[in-house]
Order: sequence, then C-alpha cells, then structure tokens
Amino acid sequence: MQLTLNMTQVQEYAALVARKRELEAELRAIQDRLNEMEPGLVEQLIEAGVQHVRVGGQTVYLQQEIWASPADGDYDALCDALERAGLGDMVVRRVHHHTLTAWVRELRKAEEEIPEEVRPYLKISETYRLRVRKAGD
Repeated sequence: MQLTLNMTQVQEYAALVARKRELEAELRAIQDRLNEMEPGLVEQLIEAGVQHVRVGGQTVYLQQEIWASPADGDYDALCDALERAGLGDMVVRRVHHHTLTAWVRELRKAEEEIPEEVRPYLKISETYRLRVRKAGD
C-alpha cells in the first residue's frame, strides 16, 4: 500500500511555522522592551506611593512577589536546617526530569544499556515531532 502526501497540508504547515517564527520574533522584541522599561516604572510607582494607574482601559499595578531559595545555592544545608527545625515535610528527594532525560539520551548515543537495577523504575517515552527549517540548511 502506497501513501501519498497531501502537499497542500504540508505547504500550509510550513507557512504557519514561518508565520509563527515571525510572531515569536516580534513577541521577543516586545518582551525585551517590557523588561527594559519595568524596573524604572516600578521605581517610579514606589517613589510616588502609587499602587496602580489606569491607562488606556487597563490597570498597571504593583504586585509584590516573594521568593525563597537556598543561601549560596547550598540546597543540602537548607534541607538539613529545615529537618532540624521540624520542617522535614518540605524536603523532597527527587531527580530532575531534564537531567534524567539527558542521561538516557547520552546512554543511547553511546549505545550503552540502562543499568538493570534502574530499568523497572524508569519509564522512557519516544515521540516524533514535525519540524521545519529553511531549505538548504
């Protein structure tokens, strides 16, 4: 059985990918400008004692965000301190999925096997995605 490609769909797909790239480039430029402007505007609002401003049918407002992370990046020391303080329920032992995936890809590339003791606990999924690049690349 021989399948034929629907070239109209392939052309539309390629055109949509090209348009998406154009829009993403425009969006990146907009985000760069927003990132450039934000610190100065935050400072102006804080100095003026203003929480929000209405402009063009929108409200621009200050939102305080609080983030916590290990001092000096010392995750182990923070985990130990949390456990000593009776907060061990916040401590999680886990493997980052990007690191695990990179390790599996390296093994495959080197044509090496996943260690036997790991196999029962590891799920590997493979997918195929359609990509587009400029002809001649």
